[in-house]
Amino acid sequence: MLHLNKTRLIILFLNLLNSEVLIQCSDITNNVFSSSLTDSMPAAFGDFNSDELTDIFVIRDKERTLEIFLADEEEPLLRTPSQPLKCNFSESQKITSVVPGDFDGDALMDVLVTVHESGDKKFTHVYIMWGGATYLNCTTIPLFKMIGQPLAIDYNQDMIVDLFGTDEDEHRSFWLFDKNRNYFRLAMRDADNFPKLKDPHAHAFIDLNEDFTADLFLTTKENFEIWYGTGQKFIYNSSIPYPKDAKIIGQSSFIDVELRGRMDLVTPVCFDHDCKNSTLLVYSDNQWHNLQVNFKDPSNNIWNLYYKKDSMYTDTITLHSGDFNMDGYPDILATLALNSQPQSFLLENVPCENSCGHFKRSYIIRWDALRPYTNGTVMAAFFDFYQDGVLDIIMVKHNGTGYKSAAFKNSLDYDANFIKVMVLTGLQ
Repeated sequence: MLHLNKTRLIILFLNLLNSEVLIQCSDITNNVFSSSLTDSMPAAFGDFNSDELTDIFVIRDKERTLEIFLADEEEPLLRTPSQPLKCNFSESQKITSVVPGDFDGDALMDVLVTVHESGDKKFTHVYIMWGGATYLNCTTIPLFKMIGQPLAIDYNQDMIVDLFGTDEDEHRSFWLFDKNRNYFRLAMRDADNFPKLKDPHAHAFIDLNEDFTADLFLTTKENFEIWYGTGQKFIYNSSIPYPKDAKIIGQSSFIDVELRGRMDLVTPVCFDHDCKNSTLLVYSDNQWHNLQVNFKDPSNNIWNLYYKKDSMYTDTITLHSGDFNMDGYPDILATLALNSQPQSFLLENVPCENSCGHFKRSYIIRWDALRPYTNGTVMAAFFDFYQDGVLDIIMVKHNGTGYKSAAFKNSLDYDANFIKVMVLTGLQ
């Protein structure tokens, strides 16, 4: 979640002259991280200190430490301030997620951290580190416990971040926060007879019926649910069945695949428990459509979407979307595997060469676009390191015992256009 800290709109324009370009990137890890910072695991992005540069929230020290690296216009682009912004947990605890956001309405970023206690993975302990422009107040006292991970939303439209999830008694609930740093739990109405929520989940807080009011998209253990927002509560609308014969359902994303001005539900799935038979599906016009991605590399090896239970980043199949080659169509970063060895690749959005049925565009794997940097990578995400509207890539490698971050610059040499918009909050 990005922090929104002032009222301003910035738009930059360039002219697109040539979109037919060779995708390529260059290693800028040393330009981004100092050598002492690459052992970090990126967990979230946001502008913590309100300088309009995007900072990175990372997990370190065997998943026991939260730390914030502040962005800078000069290299190294990510730095630790003189007074480090970090919070440590005990050896019996493990950080499971990080959610930056304004939880008290002071227009300054706070950080929510969820933690598992040793030997107890059923319950998630929720902490909030109250933040200021230059400091972070760490705490060892959790606010409450829940099951699974929360979804950050603004339930009552007061521009203060609230949470949605499952409470200790397995009831769907909202946790609402106020300006005094208090909170209360509100049970979700009319939800007792619905399936249990999936963990890990792919819930979304998004306007699905185009009425300028955010709705809830929920992933359960049986299907997807759509709850329309009314401004006062959420009302159940419909359910989407899981794809037929799918054994593993990954994290769904909303992506405008064909650039039609509508968000398509894109879901990675595997049709076997080993995930050897995998694909990307799109739900449109009340049915699932196979994007027919070709997972065969130039050496005729067949890859698959990578899934490894109880492992950081890969305990669910996750896609990250963004327009990497500046042609207007959203591309995807995904982690694939060959003989259970993971690597992250760029999937370029291209016109469909053969019959793709309902959809006229699909994705092609650019096997060499990120080489040789993909070996052993378990996660790749888009990140604009140079604040120029061109998407670069941050990656995480796993060597069997630990994780290491790397950064890669989008080195396309093109006459391109971009529209960079910074939308900042009305809270004063």
